[in-house]
Amino acid sequence: MPRRPTASRTRTDWIDAALDALASGGIGAVRVEAIARSIGVTKGSFYWHFADRPALVVAMRETWRDRVLDELRAVEPTGPVRAQVERLLGAIAGSGWRDHELGLRHHGRFDEATRAEVARVDTDRMARLASLFGFLGFDEADARSRCRVALAALAGMPPDGDVGALVDDLVQTLAEVPKPSKDTAAAKKKKDQLSLF
Repeated sequence: MPRRPTASRTRTDWIDAALDALASGGIGAVRVEAIARSIGVTKGSFYWHFADRPALVVAMRETWRDRVLDELRAVEPTGPVRAQVERLLGAIAGSGWRDHELGLRHHGRFDEATRAEVARVDTDRMARLASLFGFLGFDEADARSRCRVALAALAGMPPDGDVGALVDDLVQTLAEVPKPSKDTAAAKKKKDQLSLF
């Protein structure tokens, strides 16, 4: 059994430092020696918390997933639906784990287990957003389409981007239920009349 490390670094400290390394340099930057230096401990203390580097990678993606899902669960499902959409998009865009997410998404292109964790988070986000868009009057296909646009826009937002402005734009654009124009109403009436024959 490994000896207790002398420096007081927790498993979470190692995971956070590894996620930071992933965000700044990709999966190749997640190296035990480099992370140990960054948190001021010896490489040997790593083995107190993890069996090996793959165990650290598993812990990284699970920790990120749990943190992001906890943030989503913390969004209050109260008030007007449009305001709920705004709060949910704001939570996604303003996540404290956004840089880590981008690193994990990139790593997921090459690693099936990471891709599965990212997909689990995306599925949860899609379900929550689609439900809200459904309450706004969009059918299931349209609601899911709006979710994909919102999530793609948030994923592509520059790190120093104006989160508030992007969320406002997304809510304005995606949560607005279009009113049928007279031309659309007339075309529907004509189509309905033609279907009688």
